[in-house]
Amino acid sequence: MTTTRRNNRLIFPAVVLVAGIGVAAGARAEGIRGLFCNTQADVGLALSLMEEGRTPGMAAALVNVDAMRCSHADTIRYVVDQTVIVDGAGSGTIYRGQLTGVVAGGRVMPVTPPAQLYFVTPDARLIVGAREV
Repeated sequence: MTTTRRNNRLIFPAVVLVAGIGVAAGARAEGIRGLFCNTQADVGLALSLMEEGRTPGMAAALVNVDAMRCSHADTIRYVVDQTVIVDGAGSGTIYRGQLTGVVAGGRVMPVTPPAQLYFVTPDARLIVGAREV
């Protein structure tokens, strides 16, 4: 085997490993839990149910009576990009973003194509650079 071929065989896996670490680190930093819904109105309905004393999981279940419209992610984390603030403030802030992955068992599973969703989260400190629209 030539020296060039041997070096290429060593460089390619190293590049893939470094790229994978970069993706995983970014995704892990962006992985958040919360209540995620298809529309802003669905989030609003779920929040009103929570104000009446229902848990986020129960609120999602009640909103989903006729169709799957909301999901409560508490044991998995969602990777959300292009996040903007669409309504509210503090713990009632409603965000819109693109779901690009799901973190489960320490692994990032990509979502393709990305899906637009609306959400509230107790992990707001992890959302960096969200702007108001």
